[in-house]
Order: sequence, then structure tokens, then C-alpha cells
Amino acid sequence: MTASRSPEPFVPFFLDGADGPLFSIHYPPAAENTPRGALLFVPPFAEEMNRARRMVVLQARRLAALGFHVLLFDLYGTGDSGGDFGQAHWEGWLEDVGHAKRWLAEQAGLPVTLWGLRTGCLLAAEHHRHNEEMPSSLLFWQPVANGQLFLTQFLRLKIAAAMASGAEGGEEKGPSTKALRQALLDGESLEVAGYDISTNVAQGLDAARLGKAVPVANSPAIWLEVGQGEDPSMPPASQAVIEAWREAGVKVVAKKVAGSSFWSIEETTLVPALWQKTEEALLAP
Repeated sequence: MTASRSPEPFVPFFLDGADGPLFSIHYPPAAENTPRGALLFVPPFAEEMNRARRMVVLQARRLAALGFHVLLFDLYGTGDSGGDFGQAHWEGWLEDVGHAKRWLAEQAGLPVTLWGLRTGCLLAAEHHRHNEEMPSSLLFWQPVANGQLFLTQFLRLKIAAAMASGAEGGEEKGPSTKALRQALLDGESLEVAGYDISTNVAQGLDAARLGKAVPVANSPAIWLEVGQGEDPSMPPASQAVIEAWREAGVKVVAKKVAGSSFWSIEETTLVPALWQKTEEALLAP
């Protein structure tokens, strides 16, 4: 089904979070539609949110036009929410997800689907696993399955910046991911790509695994990934988690769509096929 292209009304506000105000935008369902459901978007890490924002906002508008409540919010220390990135902590972000989910559930009067992008999927799955009393389902866009690998890749940005400014690379004379990781885990904050990373956030991300955060049995989960070419198969790391979840009784619908990595490209990039697959999955019986 194709959603209306006209933007639906939206309501910006500040939600009380665990550590401070969280900038939020509520997209209510179109007035002519009976509410179909409610989705809470859980953002990705650092610059990935800025690069994905247009893609996410347009999807929120489309879903509202189809009859869904959608809530977008910035985690504490990010975007227009209170605090600085370096003041954020992993447990606080998990609590932020809980605060936003409770608000949306009360507003919509419906169970909430946690819609994560990249590392937002790690936060969504971890919250879901520890809050069985707050029923929800999961919608994943390009999930990061292993937070430790993601942290390593993120730290490489600092190494690349040092090399670009004339510093020597390498294990012995220049920065290495091993040394940077150890510094973070030992309590030293680091600036990476313009973001101050705290020890707590680094530790939380380093320990996060989708394979460990198995949702409650019979919980529905939609897992969508973007890739080049016509190969419909999931990457091995993703497939391993999907199979483990299914063996645990989780109902996983997994699809791959053709498109570009909009969360990592500096120029605004859209993947309409991802919107369409998302809507088809949410509207399926």
C-alpha cells in the first residue's frame, strides 16, 4: 500500500527523560484512519542519526498517513535533547527508551513497536528483553548485531583523522583501535569524529549483542536490511542471530532490499524500497 505524500500534522515537545529533557516529535495517525498501531523510533549512534534523519522523518509521515502513531525522539545528550554527548550513559539511554515508550503507549492506547536503526536496535532489543510487563514488538532497520565490532569501527574514524592530519599510523607509533578501546574502558573519555565518548557509553556498546538480547518467545520481529545487488540473503552475522531467535520461539520476518547505506552517506540518501517493505510488513495480517 502506498501512503499519502502529503505531510501529516506533527507535535514537537520535550519529554521528561532519565537525565533531562528529550526532544520529541509525535506524528499522530491521519484523522480519517482508525489507529493501526504505534511505533517508537530508537535512534542510531552519533553522526548516523544526522545522516538518516530525512529517511526516518519521511517514513514517520508515511506511517502516520497509514494510521500509525509514530514518536521520534533524541536520546539524552544527542540532537536537541538536554545534555552533551559526553554526559550520556548507556543505562540512561535504556531508561529514555522506557520513558518514551510509556508516553506513546498511554497516548495511543496501543502496544508499541520499537523501531530501531543500527545501534538503536541494540537499545531496543535490550529494553524489550528486560521489560516483559510492557508488551512490544520489534522493527529493525540495518541492525548492528555486535556492539563491540561497531565500537572498533567507530574508533577507526579517530585513527583515520590522525593519519589525515599527518600523524603516523600503526600499532607502535600511532593510535590503534586496541589502545583506544583500552583507554575508553579504563575510564578515559575520547573525542571521536566530533563526539566525546564516555567510558560508560563505550562499555555499554562494547557489551551489547543482539544474540544475547533474545526477545520474549512469540514476540514478532521485523528485520530489514539494505544492500547492493540482487542477492536476497542476509549477511552471515545477521542470519546467525535471526536463526537463534527463531529457535527461541521469536517470530522473525527478515527481508533484504536493494539500496544505498543512507545512514553512512554524507549527502541525503533515500531508499524508497525500505519504506515500502516496512509498510508491507507492518500491515501484513
